[in-house]
Amino acid sequence: MKLFFRAFLILIPILILGGCSAYKELKPDPPLNNVERGYIELKDDDDYFEISEGKKYFIKFPKAPDVNFYLVLKSGAKKSVKSILSTQFKQEDLPFIEVKDDGAKDDTVFVFQVDSTIANYYWIITDVPKDMFLYMDYRYVPVWRYTFEQYFNEYNTTLANNKVSRAIYQGLDMNYDLSVIDYGRFISEVNSKEGRLIELKDKLQKLSSVFPKNMSNSDTAYQSYQKLKTEVDDELDFQAKYRDVLTVFEKIYQTRGNFTAFLKETPLFLEFMKNKEKYRVPIIERAASEFKTQLTGALNYYENIIKAKNDAKRITTDPEFKIVSDLYYLSDPNLSEDFKTLSRFILRYNEEVEALDRTDSKFSSIAAELNKNVPWPKDDYYNSIIAEAKEAANGVPESSASSIAKYSRLNCATLLSTRIFDTRKLATTRVSQYEKAGSLVREINRLKPQEEYGKMITSLNQNKDLDFLFNQYPDLDNLYVNKEAAQIKQNITRNNFGGAENRISGLYNERNFLKPSQIESAKRTTVQSLEEELFKRVLQISTTSVDSFVNRHLNTIDNVEALYRDSSFVPIYNLTFSASGEATVASRRKQISDYLENMKFNNFPERAIRNIYQQFVSNVNNRGVEKARAISVHGRNYKGNDQQIKNIYFECEVTIAKWIVEAKKYRKVFALPITSNLNGNNQYMFRLVLKIPSEADFPVFDINIKLPEEIAKNAGTRQWFDVISVNNNPVKIEGRIRVTAPTSSNDYTFQVTPVSMDKGANNVLEVKFTYPAFKVFEVSVMAQEPIIRKN
Repeated sequence: MKLFFRAFLILIPILILGGCSAYKELKPDPPLNNVERGYIELKDDDDYFEISEGKKYFIKFPKAPDVNFYLVLKSGAKKSVKSILSTQFKQEDLPFIEVKDDGAKDDTVFVFQVDSTIANYYWIITDVPKDMFLYMDYRYVPVWRYTFEQYFNEYNTTLANNKVSRAIYQGLDMNYDLSVIDYGRFISEVNSKEGRLIELKDKLQKLSSVFPKNMSNSDTAYQSYQKLKTEVDDELDFQAKYRDVLTVFEKIYQTRGNFTAFLKETPLFLEFMKNKEKYRVPIIERAASEFKTQLTGALNYYENIIKAKNDAKRITTDPEFKIVSDLYYLSDPNLSEDFKTLSRFILRYNEEVEALDRTDSKFSSIAAELNKNVPWPKDDYYNSIIAEAKEAANGVPESSASSIAKYSRLNCATLLSTRIFDTRKLATTRVSQYEKAGSLVREINRLKPQEEYGKMITSLNQNKDLDFLFNQYPDLDNLYVNKEAAQIKQNITRNNFGGAENRISGLYNERNFLKPSQIESAKRTTVQSLEEELFKRVLQISTTSVDSFVNRHLNTIDNVEALYRDSSFVPIYNLTFSASGEATVASRRKQISDYLENMKFNNFPERAIRNIYQQFVSNVNNRGVEKARAISVHGRNYKGNDQQIKNIYFECEVTIAKWIVEAKKYRKVFALPITSNLNGNNQYMFRLVLKIPSEADFPVFDINIKLPEEIAKNAGTRQWFDVISVNNNPVKIEGRIRVTAPTSSNDYTFQVTPVSMDKGANNVLEVKFTYPAFKVFEVSVMAQEPIIRKN
């Protein structure tokens, strides 16, 4: 069983392979030959190959002997046998790379283009419908030859059928009647036949592209090809000439007697006459005669045009005069002197206008180049422009057309002379300007590293005729403004306020700009910004200075009067300019001065009084007099509304009388020296105002003064006071006025009674005494209830 199974496995591939339809190779005898010659019969020795129904075959053909070759197979079996030509072959039924059959429309011929680079080609029979003999001829032939052979008769027939009669062309002369020619029919015939011959020529031309490099002139097929091609070219050349002659003479015939219509056709006629060697002499003679007859009216026609011309532009006609002039000359070389003069004038006139137009165009081109706004041109920028301008200037023509006497007084001639003069003058000016501009550019480039923008602007403004230069420095005005702004800011930073303000004013009033109207807005904005910066800087320094000064001297008690004369209370700089006017200047100055005055008359004295008074009351014996006097000075300068501050000042100001407004209550006051002897006797004083309510017109009081022991302890041996006065009237201690000496028993209270006051007046009680010290004494004063007296 195992042996049977093993044998079955071996048999399966054999059965499968045996079942495949393999291709049988047919090997011709004699062997296949790829040499170019006629058809060769394909045989197996002396017999034909016999092929069987349902079988598959292939024949291996050698490569082509050269490029552009056909392998041609001719067989009656083409329609019945299914086959292909391939560049490869395999026994398996796989898709083959198939070579195109260029003879596919032929039932008996295969035409395959084969290559000399592929070793072998395989003609593969894929299906045989019945048993048969294979009758086949083969041939290797160049593509051009096979094609030419196939179509030679067709090509000859095409040529023969598309030739045109040469009778009219050969018969046309001075006597030929132009009216008998059917121009439209003949031209249409030529166009139609020419089109078919052009197609034939293209086919022949394509054949020439596949000629072998070693083509022999002795090849009969090639000789036939050359002859046919020459005949086709000759017929096409004739038909082109014939059509030209028909076209020209049709227009000649149609425009007879109509000069305007004739002029429109002169470009056609001129082209014909320029190529007169192509045509028969009698044809050219007839055409020249016709043209000459028509052109006899040209002189008056063109003279009328130039006489009516009222500008210095080109003389333009339709067609151009030169076309008519050239046609006239080719038709009749012996032109009249009048027409020669006219021709010379018009041609010279147009040449001069064209020369002027070229000059104008070159200068316009230069202007366009300058309008490109090349920023900050280099030193050599104008070199090429100067060269172009000189070339343009040299192109201005001499006024020769206006020197032709016959036409010199024409308006157009006069205008042209004027235009030449003006253009030459302008050209000279332009060259000079560009040379000056080149020099100025070099000067500006020399100043640029030093940022001398003002000098640059001045130099440019001194040459306003070089307005094109202004556009080449579009940012110069801004650079100047920005540099000035930088200098001003530097002055502000360095606190050179006067210099800064002078430059701000100068910048505001500056009018030396390339484009003042364009820079004005930016300049004004810059000036306003700098003004604000200067003001803020002055304000800042002024306020910082005074703030610092005040803070340093809040506790100063010596020479306080001098503090109020210090420059810190004066603006660091008095502003004098603003682009917005005096009101803005005044407003800014007031803002600064208001701050300083507030510091001087409010903030400083108020803060100083509080500080010093706190120190004063904490220890009146520690330079109390100096502190009281300092408070007094500050108080005299104080303009604020703080009543507490005012009260402190009142207490410390020795000249101000202290109010006693309530009876039977002691009020403490400071007795301060009014002299300044630091090491000896000083006179002291304190003053009181009695404001105690009373019904009496002249109230009388008992005044109790409680003295410091230091003053009162010696009162028993000598009078402790110098003078006591009421309203500057000394109180005499005699008669009814009594005093009580201050002793330890009455707590050193000194009493004066009775003291009469005037109810309606400020009753100032002033006490002065001398003491050998320089200090502050605290004294308590009390008034008893007033004694009412009728008188």
